Parts: sequence; structure tokens; C-alpha cells
Amino acid sequence: MQELWRVKDHCADLMTSYIAYPYLRSNLITLSNFTDIHSNTITGGFTTSFGEGHLNVSFSKVELLANKEKLFADNLKHTPFKDSSAKPTLLEKGMQRIAIAYILTQTARSQNDLGIKISHYCTVFESLFSSDNIELTHKLSERIACFLEDNFDARKKIFKQVKEIYSIRSKVVHGSTINVSADKLKNISKQTDDLVRRVTNKIQDSADLDKFFRKMNSTEADNKEFEEYMLDLVLGKPNCA
Repeated sequence: MQELWRVKDHCADLMTSYIAYPYLRSNLITLSNFTDIHSNTITGGFTTSFGEGHLNVSFSKVELLANKEKLFADNLKHTPFKDSSAKPTLLEKGMQRIAIAYILTQTARSQNDLGIKISHYCTVFESLFSSDNIELTHKLSERIACFLEDNFDARKKIFKQVKEIYSIRSKVVHGSTINVSADKLKNISKQTDDLVRRVTNKIQDSADLDKFFRKMNSTEADNKEFEEYMLDLVLGKPNCA
């Protein structure tokens, strides 16, 4: 269900649990042992990019078949949730960039407050494209634009979008109010959700990018190699992306 987000924006989430408990029903003439079974839906409360938690979204058979491989891939290769119960946090040194991004994406998707949702999505961008905090907004805007697009006009559009997205994030993390209209905020949230989806899909679908986004150990040499790749990408080295 969570992987369907890779196809398009939605808020569906279902994880059913059951509880069984035996007891005696005293209203029966002959006391007998019974076991009652009750079910309850445990949900993470995912919301759409507009912050809506109750919205009908349809997935066509064509969409599902076209994305069959990515939807049923072995996610443990980049998301070690199987170890989560034994650790106080999964966000530790040595985690793959794409694994951290996946965790933070689920956190963003569970928010119905659009300002907080956007700020969490920005952290996804940072987990993937940054290795320091120097001129962070400018560097991320450049890197995301160049990572997703080859055309100059398309890159310029994404550059401006990320700048605007980060203006919202800055307000949120510094405890300020967001002075934009509800419609404007929804539009920015939608753009952010779309960009995160495009970025993570490209990484997950390209084995050539594993050496930058799926390395299990982050060393100084790894960071230098990553920074060199980002520099080549921004400066337009042929066949870099």
C-alpha cells in the first residue's frame, strides 16, 4: 500500500490487527469456553499532498501493471525496518541515503499540516542531496533541478520551485507563521510531493546511482565522491545524470 505512493499521490493505508481473548459467557444455560475475536484497523494516518486523509483515489489496472516491478521490489535492500525494534533510531551513521529518505517520506506523508509536511519533505531532499549545511537552499535547488531535468527551462522552473518550497520550510523550522493563501500552500505542497516522488523513483529505478545513494558506509572518501558527482551534475558534464 505504501509503495503505491511511488505511482501517484494518495492517502490509503491499511494494516489490520486482531485480538483474541477467551472468557465464560454467563448468560448461557451451560457455561462453555468461548474465544472472541475482534479486529481493529491500525493506521499511520497517511494524507495526500493536500493534507487530506479521506479521499478516494483510483489506481487503474494499467497503472498497477506498468509499475509492477517497483511495487513488489524487495524494499529491505534499501529500508532496513526489520531492525527498527532493536534500535532507538534508524537514522544513524552508515545508513543509505535512500533508506533515510524513505523513512522521512513516510513521516511527511503522515502529516495533515501542510507546513510541517513540506518541511519533512525538505528533509528528504537534504538526506539525498546534501553532505553539509553550506548554502544549503541554493545547492539543493541546483542539484534537484539538474538531477531531474536536462532542459534549461525545465531546470530553471524546478530551481525556482525548490527555492519557494524552502521558504516555507524556513518559516516552519524557525517557528514563524506562513503568510500565503491556503490555495498557494496546497500548490506548493503538491509540487513538493511530486518532486520527492520523481527523485526517489529515479534513484530506486537506476542501478547506476547505487554507488551514490545506496552505499552502506558513509566515509570521507564517499562524501568526496558524492560531492564530485554533484559538481559534475550541476556543471553539465555529459551523461552524468
